[in-house]
Amino acid sequence: MATPKIDAYFKALPTGQHRPSTEAIAQAIGDNPRLCEERLRDALSFYVPVWQKRFQGATFVPALRQLQTADGAYVLEYRVRHNPDAPESYENQQTSMGVVLLLNVLSELNGHR
Repeated sequence: MATPKIDAYFKALPTGQHRPSTEAIAQAIGDNPRLCEERLRDALSFYVPVWQKRFQGATFVPALRQLQTADGAYVLEYRVRHNPDAPESYENQQTSMGVVLLLNVLSELNGHR
């Protein structure tokens, strides 16, 4: 991964018993617009070229933790874990980098932005 800002953030974290939980680390990445945008753009680099091209010129929306395509049809969304409202489990695992979801915006909602 090419995430210099996130790498610097991890290096600055305390070690041992004073290290924040993985959820707290993921939340901090999502709450920091610079780190969140870097995480989304890095995740995009792992997509096939067709999707990378679709996100060229995408707009980062910090309040929504999203990278939105120019036509508004698709978003990459940062979440702490797949389903943040459900507890951690095997199906809803927590990582320190959070998760990035590719979502298709319903056309009925797209016109109401």
